[in-house]
Amino acid sequence: MANLYGASIWFGYNSNYGTQKPPTEGVAVNYTERRVDWIIDWVLNRSGVFKIDPSRVYMKGGSMGGAAQWGYGIRRPNLFVAGQNAVPGVNLTFDPDRRHYPLWGYESSIRTSDGVALNERVNAGAYAAAQPGADFPIMLMFARKGDAAIPWGQMPPFFSSMDASRHLGGILYWTQGDHVNGPSPHEVFSEWSSEEEYEDWIYQFVLNQTYPAFSRCSLNDGPGNGDPTNGDLQGGLNRFPRWDTATIVDTPAHWEMTVRLHAAAPASTATADITPRRLQALDHEPGASYAWENRQQPADAVIQTGAIVADSNGLITLSNVVLSKAGNRIVIRRMGP
Repeated sequence: MANLYGASIWFGYNSNYGTQKPPTEGVAVNYTERRVDWIIDWVLNRSGVFKIDPSRVYMKGGSMGGAAQWGYGIRRPNLFVAGQNAVPGVNLTFDPDRRHYPLWGYESSIRTSDGVALNERVNAGAYAAAQPGADFPIMLMFARKGDAAIPWGQMPPFFSSMDASRHLGGILYWTQGDHVNGPSPHEVFSEWSSEEEYEDWIYQFVLNQTYPAFSRCSLNDGPGNGDPTNGDLQGGLNRFPRWDTATIVDTPAHWEMTVRLHAAAPASTATADITPRRLQALDHEPGASYAWENRQQPADAVIQTGAIVADSNGLITLSNVVLSKAGNRIVIRRMGP
């Protein structure tokens, strides 16, 4: 259908499509989304052919395949561990040529079958802001500032929303070029040693393991105001924070993780806020109290301490945590009953 009549945007089409009734009297129904759900369930649980570890299901794709990760994948955090996407659409209402919705209907009054307005359903930044308590897959993506197919103006608000809502466990990059031609991050950023390292980065993570969302990192570059000529020509958010997956502690009363800056970072230390995500055991109901400390490695010397209360979504965010290339052991302990 997509090739003949327009894209369903990995979601579906209007319930009045093809009936000669006005689309404003119908809703955009998630027919495509249901079909994708069914196929994935069949592959994982019912086929008997595929031998897939359910804790290691990942996403990869570019352009519309990248848009699928931001429109479909982040809404399924209990299925997908991580995703890597190139030049994706993240807010498909940013569509001056009205290419994307012939199957849905363009009128702003049209709603989707999950009860939201069309322009909200295809805006990943708005979804992130509205779902602060949701743990997204760990996402690695890049956009290009000269991309006419995916206009750059949608990216800075999206980057800002992902950072402010503390959802970013991965890295958001931008480079120069257009939708098809231009460098990928591994070609221009020194934190990647090869294309293979970049391509395979997401595969170190598993679904049943916590990860840190970094926000307000002091080494972030500036994407600008949406004008392709404004801001840094190339750069990223969370380019240099990394964490060790082998020594994580996640119990009902205790969480620990070693974080560090990549050796290619332009400074030996930096700061960032850290929000533990995808918690497996640590109690994190709203209003719970915690003590935390930052232990500089390798001496294990305490360089920061603090107290924090989980917010209304149960998120525990440590502010202005010092990160170093030598490594820092972050320890969080539940206080009280």
